[in-house]
Amino acid sequence: MAANASNREAVRDAFASLLATALVGVGLPVKAVYGYQAGDFGGKSPVVLVMSNGSRRERHGVGTLLYRTYHRLLVLVFVADAISGQSWTDNDVEDRLDLIEKMIADVVADNRKTANWEHLEHDASFSSIAPALLGDGHTYKLEMINVIAEVFDG
Repeated sequence: MAANASNREAVRDAFASLLATALVGVGLPVKAVYGYQAGDFGGKSPVVLVMSNGSRRERHGVGTLLYRTYHRLLVLVFVADAISGQSWTDNDVEDRLDLIEKMIADVVADNRKTANWEHLEHDASFSSIAPALLGDGHTYKLEMINVIAEVFDG
């Protein structure tokens, strides 16, 4: 039997698609979801990036080529900082970041098991929040969230 290990890209693409459906659109809080490290947001904010962040593969069963695989995804949420003299305030930035994190948590909870994974959960550690300055000179508040998808190969 030939091995057929799972491809992290399929998991990343599926999760990014779920986030895009839940977060982007009329009345929803995000302008774009990228399933990769986008270098330019084209002036959009807030945006969410879903990137690969490592895998762990364990043998799944004795005498088999199958794996129990854990693909970790890094979800980056960028919310543009307040601009003085405009209606977008520091409080708005914080509120939007909090809302997006909550909505991502809902997507994880609503999709614990799908055709793409056996189990989906947040990493056991806290998310991290920090200021970010992108190459285009725009400043953002950034939240980094790790999500783990467990996949049974074969």
